[in-house]
Amino acid sequence: MKRSICVIALCLVTISFEGCVSVGKEDLTKYVDPFIGTDGHGHTFPGATLPFGMVQLSPDTGTEGWDWCSGYHYSDNSIMGFSHTHLSGTGCADYGNILVMPINGELKTVPGTKERPEEGYRSRFSHDREKAEPGYYSVFLDDYGIEAELTVTEHTGLHRYTFPEGDGYVLFDLSHRIGGRAVDSDISAVNNTTVEGYTRCDSSGGGWCGPTNYTVYFCAKFNKPFDSHGLLGEGKNTSGFFYYTDPGELLLKIGISFTSAEGARRNLEEVKGFEFDDVRKRAKEEWNEMLDRIELRDGNTENKKVFYTALYHALIAPNLFSDTDGRYIGMDGMVHTGKHYTVFSLWDTFRAEHPMLAMVYPEWNEAFIDSILKKYEQSGFLPIWELANSETYCMIGVHSIPVLVDGYFKGMSMNADLAYEAIKSALLTDPPEAEEFRYYIDLGYMPADIIDESVSKTLEFCYNDWCMAQLTGALGRDEDYRQFSKRSMNYRNLFNPETGFFQGKNRNGSWQDYGKEGFDPRYIASEHRTYTEANAWQYLWFVPQDVEGLISLMGGREKFVDRLDEFFEQPSVITGPGTSDVSGMIGQYAHGNEPSHHVAYLYDYAGAHEKTQQRINEIMKLYTAEPDGLCGNEDVGQMSAWYIFSALGFYPVCPGKNEYALGIPAFEEMVVHLQEGKELRIRKESNPDNEVLWNGDPLNDPFIGYDMIKGGGELVFRVRE
Repeated sequence: MKRSICVIALCLVTISFEGCVSVGKEDLTKYVDPFIGTDGHGHTFPGATLPFGMVQLSPDTGTEGWDWCSGYHYSDNSIMGFSHTHLSGTGCADYGNILVMPINGELKTVPGTKERPEEGYRSRFSHDREKAEPGYYSVFLDDYGIEAELTVTEHTGLHRYTFPEGDGYVLFDLSHRIGGRAVDSDISAVNNTTVEGYTRCDSSGGGWCGPTNYTVYFCAKFNKPFDSHGLLGEGKNTSGFFYYTDPGELLLKIGISFTSAEGARRNLEEVKGFEFDDVRKRAKEEWNEMLDRIELRDGNTENKKVFYTALYHALIAPNLFSDTDGRYIGMDGMVHTGKHYTVFSLWDTFRAEHPMLAMVYPEWNEAFIDSILKKYEQSGFLPIWELANSETYCMIGVHSIPVLVDGYFKGMSMNADLAYEAIKSALLTDPPEAEEFRYYIDLGYMPADIIDESVSKTLEFCYNDWCMAQLTGALGRDEDYRQFSKRSMNYRNLFNPETGFFQGKNRNGSWQDYGKEGFDPRYIASEHRTYTEANAWQYLWFVPQDVEGLISLMGGREKFVDRLDEFFEQPSVITGPGTSDVSGMIGQYAHGNEPSHHVAYLYDYAGAHEKTQQRINEIMKLYTAEPDGLCGNEDVGQMSAWYIFSALGFYPVCPGKNEYALGIPAFEEMVVHLQEGKELRIRKESNPDNEVLWNGDPLNDPFIGYDMIKGGGELVFRVRE
């Protein structure tokens, strides 16, 4: 008893308000650096959020330009304010709703410019006086001498501003939006401590690269009455200021809702008072509970930072969309009830993000699958890239299909009959590209002379078809199984044996004409392109459902390995206009974008496991603990989920198959805490045999089944140094 009391007392003394996370457990949030990915092209944000929460309360340094999709870039030195919604690592910009900025001196109601911040309410800042950790952010605003601190609950942002002596203001700018402007807004003072309003955004105001239409309502309360206030503008350009003669330490809590003003008021009740430190402590505890699912035994702090920051980023989205009472606006524009989520970047996240959640956080993946199916019920079509109850039709394929099918085979609780109905509807009856899709059904490919991105679309729909075949086979729907199995082989229709690449084919069956220059597999077009954010080299490998068939097309295993070597070892030269997404180059491999993510593991299928290990070691060096530590967009968790799987030593090359290809672990020892108290223990040790053991027995092939992992056990990699 005395020993336990001493441990608790020591913890309280040394950690102060953070408290003991759990006696005997390490505080893993200290290894998370939210600034990783805020420089370069990572497009992450450093502010406060909870796992899959509705609020992402973060500073905005800019709203224009591709590298400001999250509103923040590490290269900037001034801040516009703190808004309550952000996207993590996307390649299109939106959100940044309900901007708040504390100021003093002359009242200004426009943000000003980065070059001349003093012309507006912007403030300069230094990274030396900026701090970020899971659930908390702080910065010193140099131009105002104000310390700003932020923390969150699921639906509410809590601000603490410490002003210098003298008067001060808190400004609300409701026209603010990343990548655009609001199209309508309103703000009003309910009394001298409470402010309410909304901001409405749609495609006419800019923002996302596809149709959007959403409203964010808010209810804000100050901890002390303001002395006066003013409301400015209307419609697109609404703002309000709230004046204090001597604000001192001022606290402000803001509840948001995508449903209604009443919802925002209820959501605000998550924070009963203004106990900032208590809310911050609870946020830390929630993050520790999530991060603790995977333990690392490694003395290298930098390595731990890379890993746990990746895990943190993988747990930010999808985001909660329903209010505390369960109400939310559905895809049909009607109010529904139930726990519901938004921000489904499925072209990215079907590959590793959702499989990672299925393995380590299955209860969350089940909730996301439920939301996907609810969106189908409300709209009549499965989501492609859904944002705030709008289908944006961004990217290609219908990759909610592999999320559903992979979840089904991994035992997620779901309505399998509804999933079957939804997938069949997407693949047979009325997809968004209905006219384009008829060509695919009639010809067995998308014709390049009619349809942009024809090769990528064909290959990805073949994979979608394969997923459907697996589901229908399991459900005993034999006719469907035969139909979709046959269609999944359509990828062969675009393989040109003369060049050894998948190429565009015209409606009449002739190969696409590349003019005098001829076919160049390194070429990337910016428009009227044949491949999606990639070239022929990068899409050569997208046949995850039939790697053995791809090996056969290339002339056998030896030639397949040679082509892989050529892919990784040739110069990193892209021809044509190109795209910013193609980054993190190793030869023609582009880790900064998703089509390449599975390729290093394809050596396993050709009996060259050591080459997989070699390539994975090389790719993992692209991840660092610096602000530019991501070589491409984070893409709502996918970039980080790749690292998590690869650090564990295996990867889901083909979601929908309960099988992982083996690589090489990044750490000496890891423990994954699975459901029902089971544990997956992973060790790496030096040994000339270079073999992998499962529960002490050698694996004959470089693959391991999900069912084996699900039951727990020990995976030992004996690695030749």
